[in-house]
Amino acid sequence: MAAKPRPPSPYKDGAFTGNPVDIEYGLVQVSAIIRDGQITDIKWLQDPEDIDLSRQINQDAMPKLTREAIAAQKSQADLITGATFTALGFRLSLSTALAQAAVSPP
Repeated sequence: MAAKPRPPSPYKDGAFTGNPVDIEYGLVQVSAIIRDGQITDIKWLQDPEDIDLSRQINQDAMPKLTREAIAAQKSQADLITGATFTALGFRLSLSTALAQAAVSPP
């Protein structure tokens, strides 16, 4: 039995930087790394660090958001209790990065 053909990827390869998003506690900006049409990594370029509480919350939230987005292969990671603003900023910045990475329809 022949293997099923893999559906075309929605993303082209490269590193795509999302827009910075101003949340209540500072800026959130991420870059999506796409390889073989898949999100393989997300780099945090900016995150709120103005107060100790922001650093503490983001230290926990940022890896979770990154893992969820990579697993889902889209920007709609779940919100995280205590890090709602960071999660919303993450979603918005990542969505602008993925829009740049989107393969145009033929």
